[in-house]
Amino acid sequence: INSEAKSRLEEDYNIYGYPSIYIDGGYDLVVGAKEKSVFEESISKAQKREIPALYLNVTAELGESNKETNISIDIKNYEDYAYTGRLKLYLTERNSVQYYGGQGIYHFGLIKIIYNKDINISSKEEKNINEIYDFSEFDIDNLMVIGVIFSSESIEKYSDTNKENPFDAYYADASQGALIVEDANLKPEVGI
Repeated sequence: INSEAKSRLEEDYNIYGYPSIYIDGGYDLVVGAKEKSVFEESISKAQKREIPALYLNVTAELGESNKETNISIDIKNYEDYAYTGRLKLYLTERNSVQYYGGQGIYHFGLIKIIYNKDINISSKEEKNINEIYDFSEFDIDNLMVIGVIFSSESIEKYSDTNKENPFDAYYADASQGALIVEDANLKPEVGI
């Protein structure tokens, strides 16, 4: 398991056991192996949650040398009040590790958190953040950057259905991802 992902699970979510899936920054939780419909229902419930009117756009552009990647983040607050939160950028693999003896592939495994800072945006304000990273040690065709803005307001939740292992949930108010190479030369996948 990735050390940053492990730290997030243990320190931020006070994880009780595996598998545990935290939906929308802890808005909902699925513990144990469940049917696909359980996850779909949990995600659907989170999608219906009232969120602030934020615009988030993340783009990634590979430089001519194929060494540097320019990440551009555009944020706009459409609300009539100032918004405070935390912006995180996750570097992920589109195709991560195989499971069930190679019959399937986990997607969007975390490589590392590349940006993690508080943001303050006045009403109707726009912000642009540009960062340059060197991802040449990785398979550039297999990379995706996912940006998430988490609310600064926390709500106490529990990592166990028996109301044990409390944690502070910070809901995800906006998210968006960007491929580093749009037409990447990845192996095709077939599923049944």
